[in-house]
Amino acid sequence: MLEQFGRIFLSELLHPERTAMYRLAIAEAARGGGSVAGELEASGRAPVTQAATRFFEQAAARGIIRREQVATLISVFFSVLIGITPLQVLLGEPPISADAIAQRAALATQVMARMIEPA
Repeated sequence: MLEQFGRIFLSELLHPERTAMYRLAIAEAARGGGSVAGELEASGRAPVTQAATRFFEQAAARGIIRREQVATLISVFFSVLIGITPLQVLLGEPPISADAIAQRAALATQVMARMIEPA
């Protein structure tokens, strides 16, 4: 389930229209606006963060992870999943393939599994 979430999230994040919105938000920020960035936050990052938090909190409620690990695990998951790919796309490099997205989602899921293994 986490791997599927990662594939969908990364595919949406790297969608050309979303990339264009990020470019617009960056350009707008230089002029002191911020409304595009605010909309990206409200309709993009915030709901994803909330969904990921719910997922990991449910795992904590089931005793799979410790509650104090939730924020760290979310941060590590997204760091492994996303990496510097959005920056590369913003700088004009070709977007990564669906296979590469699937591989990243699988790797991020494997990292989570390793992090929660008992020592």
